[in-house]
Amino acid sequence: MGGVAQAGGGCLCAEYTLLAAILRDLQLLRDEVILLDTPAGMEHFGRAVADGFTTAIMVADPTSSALSVANGGAVLARQLGIRQVILAVNRVRGDEDARKVAGRYVSGPFSRQVCLPYDPEILRREPAVDRLIACESAYMRQLRTLAGIIGDPGG
Repeated sequence: MGGVAQAGGGCLCAEYTLLAAILRDLQLLRDEVILLDTPAGMEHFGRAVADGFTTAIMVADPTSSALSVANGGAVLARQLGIRQVILAVNRVRGDEDARKVAGRYVSGPFSRQVCLPYDPEILRREPAVDRLIACESAYMRQLRTLAGIIGDPGG
């Protein structure tokens, strides 16, 4: 979609309007999906770019500020009629992080929650992730759980 290339260069209103129009009029075959990876923030919900989507995934680190932003995005996703809103908490470093998330964000606008544990292999291997996909780490097990939830929007 592009981005702001220069400070003071303006907003992405035209780009979001075009993207929303394309997504609204796009005809999909029965088993096709659209995966929209948006920048962090609320602009895509404010512009209703995700209008008509069935699933939204809010990805956040286990910090209060990041979880607060994810919660706000989930509320906006629900306002757009998105039925399944998943909280994916990334880089969870243990029981304390998991308890913080579960205690605060186990309900509310989220349908489900998945904690993805911190895995130093991701940083070591990035940007190539192909070898991560084949391994049996705790991170990959949780990522497969997330993929299963996405693949079953009714459950």
